[in-house]
Amino acid sequence: MALKDILVHIDNSVSCENRLKTALQLAEQHGAHLIGLYTIPPLTMPGYVAVEIPLETIQTLHNAAKRDSQQGEALFSKLTTNSSVSCEWRCEEGTYEETLLQHARYVDLIVIGQQNRQDSDAQAQIHSPDNILLDVGRPVLIIPHSGQCASIGKQVLIGWNGSREAIRAINDAIPILQVANKVEIVSIEKSKQRQPEKIITGTDIALHLARHDVTAEAHIISSEGNTRTATLLLTHAGEIGADLLVIGAYGHSRWKEMILGGVTHELLDTMTLPVFASH
Repeated sequence: MALKDILVHIDNSVSCENRLKTALQLAEQHGAHLIGLYTIPPLTMPGYVAVEIPLETIQTLHNAAKRDSQQGEALFSKLTTNSSVSCEWRCEEGTYEETLLQHARYVDLIVIGQQNRQDSDAQAQIHSPDNILLDVGRPVLIIPHSGQCASIGKQVLIGWNGSREAIRAINDAIPILQVANKVEIVSIEKSKQRQPEKIITGTDIALHLARHDVTAEAHIISSEGNTRTATLLLTHAGEIGADLLVIGAYGHSRWKEMILGGVTHELLDTMTLPVFASH
């Protein structure tokens, strides 16, 4: 399936410009329609707070939110004005997750930012990709909050463990993999996992990709001691100069809600390059 429409979340964080530029790169590479979505948090107070907010305060907060959205729109317009693809601006009041999920179900790819608890934008501090990844039913591209993405999808590293989530991510990423200069598939061999039949190599998935005109090399990375899987993947990505990491976003149930698995959560917390993930 080709990438025909991409949704990028716009906010007032310091990393938003890099996120938008990366989404625009992808849209231009694939001839996709680009949608910029800005979410204005609803001006509501929790029901347990028995305080009536003065009308003047509400109006002040509304005006500030409107100014913030106009800044986001100005950035979107500046970067997309001379683009070779069609671009569309959307601004809607609502929570980050609910609004993004509502719009994201009608596009091929969602581009969001890594959570940054140190950002000057209060909303960027609380925006987490967790629920988006687990609920949206679409592939999600998460852009790091630090650094610049000079390229995207030219040198691709795939983390492969034979899971349902991993194969979903790989198949979702095929349009990007088809135009990559190099694709490498890595499986992690733990020090206690020495029996050959228990090691899931990337050979079969490389053959599958070859039938989709994707040339990929499959390798096994050995893990000694207590080196964590996320650390191994990110270290190897840096060694080969990868500009995109493709992974399956594993989630499990706890207290009747889905949460990200440990490896996925750690990767998204310490990521040093864009991560393409599907659940």
